[in-house]
Amino acid sequence: MTTPELKTINFRVPPIESDALDRYCELTQRNRTEILRELIRTLPTYKVPSVQAKSENGTAASNEES
Repeated sequence: MTTPELKTINFRVPPIESDALDRYCELTQRNRTEILRELIRTLPTYKVPSVQAKSENGTAASNEES
């Protein structure tokens, strides 16, 4: 299995927004990256990366017949 290419995103926010993010990270015991990835995944324009379907290799077809 190959690792997907990752991109770095840098942006500036006012201290009040940075502080809010840091407090939320502390409350949820997650880091900034986890929180921001989760927020990105809630965007209506986000599309889940396609994964090779099991039916392509016949696994799903054999399960349906049983």
